[in-house]
Amino acid sequence: MIVILADDLDWADVSTYGRADAPTPNIDRIARSGVAFSSGYVVASVCAVSRAGLLTARMPQRFGFTYNISDESDVGAGLPVDQKTLAERLRPLGYRSAANGKWHQGAERQFYPTNRGFDEFFGFVAGETSYVDPATPGMVTTPTRADKYPIAPRTGDHAMVEGPDPLTHTPTIDGLARKGLLFRNVYSNAPVCAPSRFGILTGVNPESCAPANQMRAVGHLPSSFPTYPELMRAAGYYCTNNAKTDYNCDVDPNAIWDGQGKAAHWRSREDKSQPFMAVFNYETTHESRLFQVTPGRVTPTMVKLPAFLPDTPGIRQDFASYYNLMEKMDGELGARLAELEADGLSEDTIVFYYSDNRGVLPRSKRYCFDEDLRCAMVVHAPPRWQHLLPGVPAAGSIPRSASSTLPRPCWRSRARGNPGRWPASRFLAGGPRRIATPSACAIAWTSGSTSSGQSRTGAGGTRATTCRIAPGASIRPSSGWRRATRSGSKPCSTAG
Repeated sequence: MIVILADDLDWADVSTYGRADAPTPNIDRIARSGVAFSSGYVVASVCAVSRAGLLTARMPQRFGFTYNISDESDVGAGLPVDQKTLAERLRPLGYRSAANGKWHQGAERQFYPTNRGFDEFFGFVAGETSYVDPATPGMVTTPTRADKYPIAPRTGDHAMVEGPDPLTHTPTIDGLARKGLLFRNVYSNAPVCAPSRFGILTGVNPESCAPANQMRAVGHLPSSFPTYPELMRAAGYYCTNNAKTDYNCDVDPNAIWDGQGKAAHWRSREDKSQPFMAVFNYETTHESRLFQVTPGRVTPTMVKLPAFLPDTPGIRQDFASYYNLMEKMDGELGARLAELEADGLSEDTIVFYYSDNRGVLPRSKRYCFDEDLRCAMVVHAPPRWQHLLPGVPAAGSIPRSASSTLPRPCWRSRARGNPGRWPASRFLAGGPRRIATPSACAIAWTSGSTSSGQSRTGAGGTRATTCRIAPGASIRPSSGWRRATRSGSKPCSTAG
């Protein structure tokens, strides 16, 4: 079944009931083939209370929900948790349900839609939320006496959120996604770090260079397999890696990077005008971090476990620690972005965020399931370089599948300015494509074992997600970049 709920719509405003000046042919079509109720009444004249009645099929006055709640100032306000929703009643009957759009039944975690029976949610948690940025030309917003906060672009509880996981708190990654591109279906080429990182380094599937497809192996890297830092250095980039390698082959990290180790940083280059690519590997969310408890905003009692896991104190604690580690990692990324800002590079830097494999909770890492192969990836470009993003507007998303192996022709094209073609498999969101000549800086982040399904930004369930920190790269283009001419659909880009 589908329920469509309009916000602030008079019954007489639709042409179904005879009004001709505002035609509503699709609503009319539903009425003609179904039933049009001539005397329908809601249980309250304001949205939150009315919606509470719809969700529970009860008069809200019976459970104390009698006024239009304000999500910012009314602490603890929301649909009481002892009142079953329609979704909670349908679930035992085999239904899966989703809520989309406005919620306005409480912004705190216990009121979140997926804690009230819904399997998925995408929309606004708060009530009085602008569906567009108030700064949009032609958009008029008039404050009233009832407004308890300034009319401004909405943040916090007023932000669009997605996914079944309200516990993830990754505001830095979410901010990159809101202004950039969110890749919804990125898959690593192995469910564990070393083989996956071989693919990222070389652009070659690890199975093509056995035994690099095995964990903790030492595959021989042929001379015909140049690594991406070698290609970028040949093009004049200053390339650093801080600090994890785990390349699963006999390459010498000190030979392929200008700077390798915990002190490696774009700031180490002597010529501050030299383009750079800096990779930062954050292991905050690595599986080893679950060997001890990480306290934070999420506690074991707040966790909602998947049905395939036993509900034990240990697993609950692991989940809670992982959420808190993700938030910590997001803060580390924020600090790195602040360094870009301090160096005057933020408006000239493209940032890639992604992971080498998905999360480290039970039935994830080392399992060839969606729970370990699907990763988060976000690409952010400042306004002057958004024309280089792959064929969709800024702040868009790419639903098609992407691989975490970066094709060598792509790096070669990017580094040398030669036309590049994809290998047989499609990469990121596109097919064949010519790549422009770069004369740019690059900065990259990489980290271990993070998930696409648990961040608000990520796709499918948290969300990016959401998302914690994983391998990524940021590229700072300069005026030497030319806009790419398309021979296919999408441009080349790194993946995680």
